[in-house]
Amino acid sequence: MKIWLKRTHDIHMNHKCVTDITYLIFGRQRLYLFAIKNLFNNEIVAYKISPRNDLKLVLDTVKKARKRRAIQGVLFSCTATKGSSTPAANTAASLSDTV
Repeated sequence: MKIWLKRTHDIHMNHKCVTDITYLIFGRQRLYLFAIKNLFNNEIVAYKISPRNDLKLVLDTVKKARKRRAIQGVLFSCTATKGSSTPAANTAASLSDTV
């Protein structure tokens, strides 16, 4: 990924972002962290923590990022990783309908 970033000269503020989801364990409770990172300056644009790994967590985080940055249009490219619990196609369709 670092090689790709070095070759990409057209990255502007709020132009390209990446997302990631992970889980954190506190005692016996598992919480899910979803974050959106701006590739321009590596800033975390928005994040949410939830006890459930579901589409609501993703949508709430995206809405938070859009509100914080006043982003007018959003293009999503979803890919599912091995072990993903939400199919990428369903996520992309839901995002385009609600965001």
